[in-house]
Amino acid sequence: MARLRTSLETGINVKTNDTKGALVVFRTLQILGEVLCTPIENNFIGGFLLSALIPQDLKFHLKHIRHTISHIKPQTIQGKLHLESSSVLIEEIQSELKIIYQIFEPVFSCMCHKMKEFIVDSVTPRSPVTQEELMVIASEREIWCNTRRDEFESLALKVFKFCK
Repeated sequence: MARLRTSLETGINVKTNDTKGALVVFRTLQILGEVLCTPIENNFIGGFLLSALIPQDLKFHLKHIRHTISHIKPQTIQGKLHLESSSVLIEEIQSELKIIYQIFEPVFSCMCHKMKEFIVDSVTPRSPVTQEELMVIASEREIWCNTRRDEFESLALKVFKFCK
């Protein structure tokens, strides 16, 4: 999940007016497809949440895009070079990646909060965690819950629908 988040953030913020930026955007699409190709059993929590958020047809298309980009044949190199030089197309892809990032953001935040909990729980027996540190973590979570409540409720609703 951290790799996907970092990749999406990089793909969203890169300048798309050169080949390097285009390659970063294409790599972001590949990573997104790879994460979606990973069976839920191998990444249970993250894979489950992402599966609940992404419509099945979109998941199919993203996997297909990943496969196409990853396995470019020699006769299609010219087409790839043309795609890389099409800054309008790259900008459109980048705007779609921004939407995908916004959809996944509640998952990223939930995973981050769970990771902090795990770290605190695993460190506490060996070295005492100060009450102040615990208050900071609780405060961060409360602020996130208060400011992002709609996103979290939307995520929860999609997860429940996915489970039906």
